[in-house]
Amino acid sequence: MPKRKLYLAVLAGLLLMTSIPQAQDTGSEKIYSQEAECSKRYQDGLEYEKNQRLTDAFEAFDAVTEACPAMVDAYLHKGLIEVQLGRYSEAIATYEDALDQDPENLEIKESMAFALSSAGELEEAKILYLQLLEANPENVNVMRNLAFVYQQLGSVAESVMLYNRLIELDHADARMLSEAGRLSLEQKLFLPAVTFYQKLYEYNPGDVNTLSILGGYYYKIKFFSEARGYYEKILELEPEHSQALLYHKILGHCCKMIKDHECGALHSEYVLEQEPGEVLNHCSLAFIYKDAGKYDRAGEVIQSALSQFPGAGCLWYAWGVTLEKTAGQLEKQKRFEDAIRTYEDAKTKFQKVIDGGDPHYGGYGQQQLERMDDLIERVYKLMEQEEMRRGSGQ
Repeated sequence: MPKRKLYLAVLAGLLLMTSIPQAQDTGSEKIYSQEAECSKRYQDGLEYEKNQRLTDAFEAFDAVTEACPAMVDAYLHKGLIEVQLGRYSEAIATYEDALDQDPENLEIKESMAFALSSAGELEEAKILYLQLLEANPENVNVMRNLAFVYQQLGSVAESVMLYNRLIELDHADARMLSEAGRLSLEQKLFLPAVTFYQKLYEYNPGDVNTLSILGGYYYKIKFFSEARGYYEKILELEPEHSQALLYHKILGHCCKMIKDHECGALHSEYVLEQEPGEVLNHCSLAFIYKDAGKYDRAGEVIQSALSQFPGAGCLWYAWGVTLEKTAGQLEKQKRFEDAIRTYEDAKTKFQKVIDGGDPHYGGYGQQQLERMDDLIERVYKLMEQEEMRRGSGQ
């Protein structure tokens, strides 16, 4: 081969060898440049999102998903913005594209489930949430969202079960507890309801609404001591509460039922002072003093009230049973004649109840009237026994 041709061949070879690495470097720089641009646009999107510039943020994340589809975080933020804007169908499509890139990504699936529930596709959301819960049984966000989906589907028992689980994991907040309690009360699931409201009370002991619900629950199931505590707390926090009079009435009854007569009299006196025109308030106070053994005070309340309500059956009945208790004391003191006179006086009060035709106390009055005859007969026998004992010198 001539020397000139050999020289040209060697030169072409050298050029070829130097051109190959240059082509490879250009492609690498192009890929690097694209990734860098995507990363920059992604960071811009985060900044826009942080500052609530949602349109700008969406455009940034959308550009990233177009140029760099492997960046699944961009799909997450793009979908989140679509949900915020109420574009649920678009968000679902965005998350589907993300799952095409990363089918096992649990964060994407959770976002997809939320978008489905927001779009009203509750059954699909439920299925996906259940899959997520199976993958991570202690995912509290999934539990909370699934509880809401169950609630929307009308599956109250399942919803309540999840709310209970959140309490066990110590991941219940005040808002959730309030909603769970309300839901349980609506469905008459009283035991779960009281669990939620007691936990809510721990979060905020000064919430009067929670105290009222707990007090009402315990009052309804006749746990009067527990009910008393909650109602007393309400009046301690808000003495002038709009329902204060009702709470004093309830407290008077609670105290009566647990035989704390001093407490009962205190609240009943307050009620009577506020509502002197209600005959039942006079009756309640009289019965409390009778139960406390303060028969003179009970008599004063009754006689004062009878001047205002002369035909009130409850007052005549309260007077009758008060006189019966007084007679019982006289009987124990062996003041038999005084006891008989007092029992006879009680009979006249019970007869007043019967004559007045009181629909509630009339029947009780008849029973007491017959009982007084038995008690009087017993006292006469005791008198005879006592006279015989004295006659025999014993």
